[in-house]
Amino acid sequence: DGVKIPIIKRIGTNDRRVLTTESSTLDKETYTELKIRLARIDREIGTEEADAKRGDVDATTRHYAAAFLRDPIDALTVNPMLGTDSVTPFLEAAAHGGRGLFVLVRTSNPGAAELEDLEMADGRPWHEAVADRVRQWGRTTTVPGQGSSIGAVVGATVPERIHRLRELMPDQPFLLPGVGAQGGDPAELGPAFAGRAHGALVSASRSVIYADDPAQAARDLRNMVWNIWEEHR
Repeated sequence: DGVKIPIIKRIGTNDRRVLTTESSTLDKETYTELKIRLARIDREIGTEEADAKRGDVDATTRHYAAAFLRDPIDALTVNPMLGTDSVTPFLEAAAHGGRGLFVLVRTSNPGAAELEDLEMADGRPWHEAVADRVRQWGRTTTVPGQGSSIGAVVGATVPERIHRLRELMPDQPFLLPGVGAQGGDPAELGPAFAGRAHGALVSASRSVIYADDPAQAARDLRNMVWNIWEEHR
């Protein structure tokens, strides 16, 4: 009750679609309308992801998990800053409902480096420790050759981090925000796919929404990303 959810992002799965989104929120009164609208869209086209980036103490995240991980939402972004106990309710709800998560690992915003790239006592950046946790959290959902339903958010603006993060998380699908307005270059994202079409999901927002021809901008990016994956198969 009373929870606000962000506008749902469409993510291509078995086809060549690229995610597009707007920055907006939908409150409780419009939740039913959201379900009606999404029900009109062919569910074979893609996955509905709530970009909520939720994270809190476990008592609270249980309510977030119940609110978000239900129809029409298939996947949710979560913030792991509070540790395993705060993520566990999301993991349990996702497993119970056959849904997925994308855990923030190395985000696309400029300020991410202030914390996420901090060097730890063992010499690794903090985000690599998070990547290790994400891999552990996803083990029970990993299917050989198909990957895990627990994925990672990795910014397209830091392509120099992708190779190492793919080594640390070989089975996680990567959600790659930051293409377009934030300056991420799709041409540098090949290693994220790890040879699998479902290995990475490329996100674009403002560069598509505010283009003179948004539909053509989406098609152009879709084709570019598809070609990059083909090159790295």
